[in-house]
Amino acid sequence: MHDFKFNMETNLSNYVKPDSTIKRYPNISDQEAELINWDIFGDICISYSDILLTSAIDSTSNCINEYVWQFITSLHMQMPKLLKGDKVEQSFFDNPDTLVFIPEGKQIKIIFKCGCKNHKPWQELKVPISEVFSALLRVTKQLTDQLLFLNPKLGKSREVIALIKSYNETKNLLIKHGYNILSV
Repeated sequence: MHDFKFNMETNLSNYVKPDSTIKRYPNISDQEAELINWDIFGDICISYSDILLTSAIDSTSNCINEYVWQFITSLHMQMPKLLKGDKVEQSFFDNPDTLVFIPEGKQIKIIFKCGCKNHKPWQELKVPISEVFSALLRVTKQLTDQLLFLNPKLGKSREVIALIKSYNETKNLLIKHGYNILSV
C-alpha cells in the first residue's frame, strides 16, 4: 500500500440533516431532485504531509466548507487539461478561494489563493503529479461511499452515478496516459 502524502478528504456528517433531500431520496419532488447536488455540502480538507492548505489562520478548522459534489465533479472535468500540461484553476463554489495547478514535468505546483480573511492569502507547494491524480480518485470514492452510507438508495441518483462515471473516466484517462494508479 502506498503512503500518500497529498490528500483531499471530505466530511458530510456535520451538515446532513435528517430531513435533507439526501436522506429523503428518492421520496423528493422533481424540483428537489434537480437541486440535490447543492445539498451535498460539507468540509473539504487538502493537505500535503503536515501542510494543511485549507487550515484556518486561527486553527479552528483544517477544512473549508464547500459544495463538495460540485467541487469534485468540476475538478474531474479539468483532468484532460492538466494531463496536456495546461495550468488549471479550480474555484471553490462557496468561498472566494481558488486552487491553481501548474504541471512541471512529474511535479505539480499547487497554489491555494484565498480571497477571505480566514486562511492565509497564498500558499504554494510542489508535489508529485501522480499523487494529485490519486488523491482525486480517492476523494471521489470517499464521497461516493459517504453518500451511500447516508442513504443507500442514492446509488440510483444522478449525483452518485456522475461520481462513479467521473471516477471511471478519470481512472481510464490516467491509465491511457501511463499512470500507475492500481493502488487507488
